[in-house]
Amino acid sequence: MRTMTGRMPGPRAGWIIVCSWLALGAMAIAQPGPAASSESAPGYAGAAPALSPQIVPIPPSKDWESKARAFGGFEWVSRPSRDAIMGFTIPMEVQEVRVVGGQRVKRGELLIRGRDAEVVASIEVQRVRSVNDAPVKNAEASLELARIRLRTGQEAFAKDALNQSEIDERVAQVKSSEAAVANAKSDMKEEAARLVQLEKQLERYRLEAPFDGVVEAVACEVGQAFEQAGPVVRVVSIDPVWIDVPTPTDETLIRGLKAGDSAWVLFDAPGAPESDAVVKGKVLDVSRVVDTSGSRRVRVEAPNPREWPAGVRVRVRFSPPVEGESPKSAAAAK
Repeated sequence: MRTMTGRMPGPRAGWIIVCSWLALGAMAIAQPGPAASSESAPGYAGAAPALSPQIVPIPPSKDWESKARAFGGFEWVSRPSRDAIMGFTIPMEVQEVRVVGGQRVKRGELLIRGRDAEVVASIEVQRVRSVNDAPVKNAEASLELARIRLRTGQEAFAKDALNQSEIDERVAQVKSSEAAVANAKSDMKEEAARLVQLEKQLERYRLEAPFDGVVEAVACEVGQAFEQAGPVVRVVSIDPVWIDVPTPTDETLIRGLKAGDSAWVLFDAPGAPESDAVVKGKVLDVSRVVDTSGSRRVRVEAPNPREWPAGVRVRVRFSPPVEGESPKSAAAAK
């Protein structure tokens, strides 16, 4: 690829271009109809973040219009139920890339690791310090010795062998030793807390899958250095998919739509039998706010075992399809 000047971009410029490509994926791209709300369904830990990228609708298939009319409902597009664009939050050199685009990953699986040898070494040193109780034992031994000296001094004082100032000195030694024990124990707790701090710092060197899904894109190579934070990997989950379908307010009120209600979804899936293209999903959330078009966002979750790509057009209805409206729809309504 050449720039407007006709020159090939250098490595740094090339990476800026790649970052720009990923950044565009993170921008909210306008969809037809009202903008989808970023609110999350209550009680769903997998709710998409407010800046989750929206999907560019895929052009409809040739027979979509006839299928859509027969099915009825409301048209929108699907999007991933989970979508994470991740990057390092500090300057970083990539040490290891464990995944490629299209690879399935499990939650917590390591995707990309930065050069972390120094931090790992610091953790090992700190782990030894955190379990080293020698200072505590030494302070406790000194305290025991001070208490013995105080007891023997008190016995000698009873026999007029020591004066009051010597007893006061030994009492002070006991108090000092008690403080030394407390200080040694506090230091040991601080060492343990420091270990936790270093372990948390190590997490910044590792990008792990935040959920079960598929790697959508990887934009880094081993040895590549980042001077500032930037996106390097994207993970999505498209089974199930979410549809934030704008639904007329009257429809939502008459039906009393609420979380947990059933919904039926028709996917624009060319070549697929309708028994696969129509699935039964459920309502996750109904917006508390009516938008300027007089609609409310109804978030529907629909299974997608065929893993049709996010952005496919869909039709959503909130009553079971009946015979005559859509062929083979009775099986989907069960």
